[in-house]
Amino acid sequence: SIAFNCTSTKKLQPTSFKIYLGHYSSTALKKYTVPTDMTLVYSGTPVIGIEKGWQTFDFNESLFNYNGTDSLAVIVVESTDSEPYSLKFACSNTETASACSYGSNYVAYDPTKANPSSSDYREGERYRPNVQLSFVEKIAVPVAVDGLTYNGTEQAGVAAGKGYTLEGATATDAGDYTAIAKLAAGYLWDDGTTEDKTISYSIAKAKLNAAYAGETIMLGDAPALAVTVTGFVNGETTETAAGFAAPTVSAPDPQEAGTFGLTPAGGAAKNYEFTYTQGDLVILDKSKLNAAIAEATGKLEGVVPSVDGSDLYPDKSWATQADIDSLKAAIAEAQKVADDKNTTQDQVNSAQIALETAASAFKVSAGTKVNPPDCGFADVKAEIAEFGAAGV
Repeated sequence: SIAFNCTSTKKLQPTSFKIYLGHYSSTALKKYTVPTDMTLVYSGTPVIGIEKGWQTFDFNESLFNYNGTDSLAVIVVESTDSEPYSLKFACSNTETASACSYGSNYVAYDPTKANPSSSDYREGERYRPNVQLSFVEKIAVPVAVDGLTYNGTEQAGVAAGKGYTLEGATATDAGDYTAIAKLAAGYLWDDGTTEDKTISYSIAKAKLNAAYAGETIMLGDAPALAVTVTGFVNGETTETAAGFAAPTVSAPDPQEAGTFGLTPAGGAAKNYEFTYTQGDLVILDKSKLNAAIAEATGKLEGVVPSVDGSDLYPDKSWATQADIDSLKAAIAEAQKVADDKNTTQDQVNSAQIALETAASAFKVSAGTKVNPPDCGFADVKAEIAEFGAAGV
């Protein structure tokens, strides 16, 4: 806005009243050269002189942007059918004053002070202008802060700044929000408007990872299927995170031996979204290996070591000490695999085949030692028994 100090109360309504603003150099000002590059900021037929003092004329601030450096020229073009000469704008009653009056000391403004000589206008500052200008500072419309992710604390979705106030510009939970920016007095948006601005911003959900670590079980056993969730922020846990429901993982059905890659699924949380990590469920079938161990162990029952079996009667089974030790070692190796909870099905199958091969190669023979010759003692005894029965 622009205001002029009126020193009389003689009512006047010009048929045309225009105000121009323009940038002006201090050199041109001292030489009272009339500026040419001017901007029309006000045009109307106002009533002037209703009362003494400052009379203000408002205009659209977007029409003229002061650069904050140059001097400022103000030109008033006024046309009145019958101008009452007793009505004056202070300090503008002479051509020189109208063209050259300027000042920089706002506190010392005195529009009622007597006019100085014309030289004062040209050579230095004076403090008796009759014009008051009210400038507004243009500021950028605030924008949303990018890249916000839930962290468990309140975050600003729109940054605070000079020249405006904000409503609804902070939030804690993940989601979409709208802030309202309101101009403070003396400011103008850089698009030339003064209306409240709405700014949309968002807070993304933080990421949680649900991982199945994997496990090994025997065929027929129930897997634990435990899922571990990591990534909570600000000290939150599965028990304290809002709206938390744990992801789960499902085992194959029906159960069979093999290795199965299982990935968790599902889950929910108000301020989190999930990523998932696969783990392996290994189901081992050791039944054939255990049967092979039992069968091989059974082959050793009653077998005694011998070099060639000549030292054993035919009712005895024998094998060389080396063969017995070899089968026992094969059984021990197979038993290690059977007892190992971290083995694989391939290792189990290999151990089974190795043991069956060793058991198949294990040869058992009967002893070859000859029984002593029959001396006829049985017949003699029989005859004696018969003779005794006859009463001899």
